[in-house]
Amino acid sequence: MRTSDGVTWVTVVGFVVGVGILLVLLAVVGVGDVLTAVSTLDPSLLVALLGVAVLWMATWSGSLYLTSRTFGVNITPLDSFLVYVHMMFLDNVVPFSSISADPFAALAVATATDSEYETSLATVITVDFLNFVPAPAFGIVGLVYLFVGGSVDETMRPLTLSLIALLVGLSIAGYLGWRYRYRIGAVGAKVVAMTSRAGNFFLPHVSPLSKSDVDRRLEDMISHLETMASDRRTLLAILALATSGWGLLAATLWLSLYAVGHEIPVSLALFLVPLVTVLELLPLPGGMGGYESAFVALLVALGGISPPLATAGILVHRGTTYWLPVVLGGSVIPFIFRRWENHDADG
Repeated sequence: MRTSDGVTWVTVVGFVVGVGILLVLLAVVGVGDVLTAVSTLDPSLLVALLGVAVLWMATWSGSLYLTSRTFGVNITPLDSFLVYVHMMFLDNVVPFSSISADPFAALAVATATDSEYETSLATVITVDFLNFVPAPAFGIVGLVYLFVGGSVDETMRPLTLSLIALLVGLSIAGYLGWRYRYRIGAVGAKVVAMTSRAGNFFLPHVSPLSKSDVDRRLEDMISHLETMASDRRTLLAILALATSGWGLLAATLWLSLYAVGHEIPVSLALFLVPLVTVLELLPLPGGMGGYESAFVALLVALGGISPPLATAGILVHRGTTYWLPVVLGGSVIPFIFRRWENHDADG
């Protein structure tokens, strides 16, 4: 699996910008104070934190397993976990998160499972969407709790309300996208076909896609999505896993802050995690820089935590929920390629 030079350079620039933002955050908060807070980390809590993070990834990989089986793809729970952490790796290293990573993730799924690309793309999109579904509920319930309790500072209300509006907006967009899927698919087919023909001008050795070919592929993908929608039992099981995953992800935030010496209300953790996750849609790898900065600002304003302590907690949190998936997901690339090479050899 290869990405273009353009994608590679965008990723490199994204990492440079993200690291730059993190360095500015540390400079403003105070590097020495943050390091002092991190040095108080209890090793036993770190082990527990890593365990919860792995359980979170395993829970959401269950969505991939159930979706794949529903779409007729033969995959084991272990393979689902390995492929899912690779999907997380792609989400975390490609700018705009899953929006730009899904096509590459679908190729990884197709490679590891020997399935059709359209089926794999439908699987990836379905898993991403269903795993996200519970997020607005967590955010809205948490927002109501915080506003009622008067925990939201006046200066932070515009940012908090903006993030909530984005969460709700994404949910509405997903609903409308599903309701008008055929109309959107028809427009999308025209755009893809036109783009393919335009790309052929610059890459004459690559055959352009015809509108009929794009139509067929989109119809196949929509058909797979409808198959999932009609399987209510599996759908409810996936939503249960998705909800559990958000709870575990919130637990990693709570444990991260507790490990550096500060205990926040569980409701605040449940509120903040899905709220700030939308910042992964920024044109930065996994929202790097912007994600941490927003988290620190919200923790200081809503949790009454000192900036150095909040920064230390978020760095620990991101170590287990960002860098751990990057390491694990990157390490399974040989597994993905081995499956690909074996498939090519058999063909």
